[in-house]
Amino acid sequence: LICGAFLSKAQGIIISNLANGGSDTADYVTVSNLQVWRDALASIAPHVVLIMHGTNDKAADLSTSGYTANLGTIKTNIRTARTRTDVVFVSPSDNDRGGAVSMAQYAAALRQYANQNSDAHLDMYSIVGPFDVTNPRNIINKLSPSFHLSNDGGKYFAREFFHRIL
Repeated sequence: LICGAFLSKAQGIIISNLANGGSDTADYVTVSNLQVWRDALASIAPHVVLIMHGTNDKAADLSTSGYTANLGTIKTNIRTARTRTDVVFVSPSDNDRGGAVSMAQYAAALRQYANQNSDAHLDMYSIVGPFDVTNPRNIINKLSPSFHLSNDGGKYFAREFFHRIL
């Protein structure tokens, strides 16, 4: 969002962040008052919604089928609120979080889901590479825990998004 905030000032782009630190896909599927969430999204009236989940799903040991099912529900809720909003799925880069399912497996499952459903998809896992490659390039925050993008990582992500998606 750091790079997005810079671009918003320069280009007239409005960036709204509905993310909640520590949340996983299940949190957005089981939202307690779904209509309030949909109404809030409709009032923002976004043209594009980026959905980047996986890191906390990995920590919760969610299966790849559960992961893609939850993402599908999230997309349905977005489209119910705003039928003409474009949805872009983003596979997060790798991290040093443990878990039974790897980020590579989540990325592959999301790529397959997006292809089957004709959804836009940006695979940051494949672009950035595994954690042992990513971490020395300062893409991931070197502070513990190492699973969030650094400022350089945010700029890298924004550049790749604009280059590959827009």
